[in-house]
Amino acid sequence: MSCVVFLGPTLSVEEARSHLDARYLPPVSQGDVLRALRGGARTIGIIDGFFNHVPSVWHKEILVALEQGVRVYGAASMGALRAAELHSFGMVGVGRVFEWYRDGVVSDDDEVAVAHAPAEAQFRPLSEALVNIRDQLQLAHEARVLTAATSERLLGLAQGLFFRERSYPALLRLAREHALPEPELEAFRAFATQNEPLKKRDAILLLARLASDAETPSPVRPPIAVERTFFLRRLMNQVELEADANPLAGARALSRLEPAQQNELRKKTLLRTLAMKHASEIGLTATVEETQQMADDFRRARGLSDAQQMLAWLTTNQLSLERFSEVIRELATVRKLERYYALEVDARIPDHVRMGLAGPR
Repeated sequence: MSCVVFLGPTLSVEEARSHLDARYLPPVSQGDVLRALRGGARTIGIIDGFFNHVPSVWHKEILVALEQGVRVYGAASMGALRAAELHSFGMVGVGRVFEWYRDGVVSDDDEVAVAHAPAEAQFRPLSEALVNIRDQLQLAHEARVLTAATSERLLGLAQGLFFRERSYPALLRLAREHALPEPELEAFRAFATQNEPLKKRDAILLLARLASDAETPSPVRPPIAVERTFFLRRLMNQVELEADANPLAGARALSRLEPAQQNELRKKTLLRTLAMKHASEIGLTATVEETQQMADDFRRARGLSDAQQMLAWLTTNQLSLERFSEVIRELATVRKLERYYALEVDARIPDHVRMGLAGPR
C-alpha cells in the first residue's frame, strides 16, 4: 500500500482511478493517517474528510507522517484545509481551494463542508460547497454573465445558508425573494451547470500531482520532531491495539496459565458477565463518582501515580484507554452489586465453607 488517497463526495472512486492507480479509502477521520502509516503508506493524499459528528483527522498525525519521510498532499476539501495549516511543515497543498485558505481569502471550515450520502451510496454529495459557489460566481462575473453587484449579493446569500441546505436551486430561490435581477439569475443558472465544480477540479489536480511526483525522489526537507503528547500517544496506542486485535486473544491468554488458574479465571469472568447482565436487568449502574473511585483504587494498587505511568501500563497490557474505562465501569458496577446483595451473600458463606468451596479447586 504505497499510495493512499482519502476520497469521498468530491470525486467518484471510478473517475479517480482513471487519473491515478492508488488505494482509495473513505474520507479521512481521526487516526486514519496513523493507520495508513502502519499499513505501509509512503504517499498520502487527503481530499475529503469527516468532521462534525466524526472526529476530524489530527494535525499531529499528519506531522508524524511527515516526520517519517512520508509525502502528504492535500486539496479540494479537508485536504486543502489541513495543507494550508501545515504547508510550512512540508505538507503539499494543491489547487485553488488550498491557495484560498493559505492566502486568507477564505478561513471558515464551512467553506468546504457538504452533506453527503453514506458509504453505501458512494458518499454522493447532497449539497453544494460554498467554495464551489464562490468559484462559479467569480467565473460568471468574468464571463459577464453577472454584474459585480449581483455576484457579491449572491455570495452573501450563499454564506447565510446552512451548509446542508446550500444548493444552486436554494440560492436562486432566495435571490428571487430578495428581488435580484431575474435575467442575471436565469443566465447564472444555465452557466453554473456547464462547469465542473472547483473541488472536483482541484481533486483531479491532486491526483495528477501524485502521479507526476511518483517518478521523482522525495525532496530533502529539514527534519521535524513531533512531540509525543499524552493525547497523541493515546491515539497511537489505540491504532496499535486495533491492528493487533484478534478474536483468539482470549484463548491465547488462557493458554499461558496453569489449568487451575484457567478454571479460576473462567469462573471469575463468568461471574462478572452474569453480574453485568443482572445489573442491566434491574437498572443498577455505577455513578460517575463510584467509577472514579474504582479507577483511583485500581491505579493506587498498582503504583500508577501519573498519566505517563498509566499510559505505559495500558500499552504494556494492550489496553486502549476507552477499553480500560469500560472495564473500570463494569468493576464499579459489580462492586455496587456486591453491596446490593451483601446480606444474601453473607448468609450463604457458611455453606461454602462447610463444603470446602471457599478455597481453590
